Amino acid sequence: MQILKKLLVAGIVIAIIYFGLIRPLMYSGDRMETFCRQVPIGMARLELYRHVREQSKYKIAGSKEQHMSKVLIVDAKAMGRYICEVTMEKGKTVKTKYIFND
Repeated sequence: MQILKKLLVAGIVIAIIYFGLIRPLMYSGDRMETFCRQVPIGMARLELYRHVREQSKYKIAGSKEQHMSKVLIVDAKAMGRYICEVTMEKGKTVKTKYIFND
């Protein structure tokens, strides 16, 4: 009975490690790349932010350069390993780029 409990606990710990840490790193890149391809050229900044908020697993970071700005969308669980860089001009999307930051 004691061995059965230990095996059950070990199985639960392995499942938590796999689903909480390993799996997000394995599959987040494909999801981010797909998300990045689905951002249409001409999308307004507020629409983009709303779209990102709907995907609760992503966070937004950004930087402004004169008349252009770059919005960086990162996967929260993958710690910045997968990035969608959205270049905006006058509040509209002009270019998207998927970055694998390994």
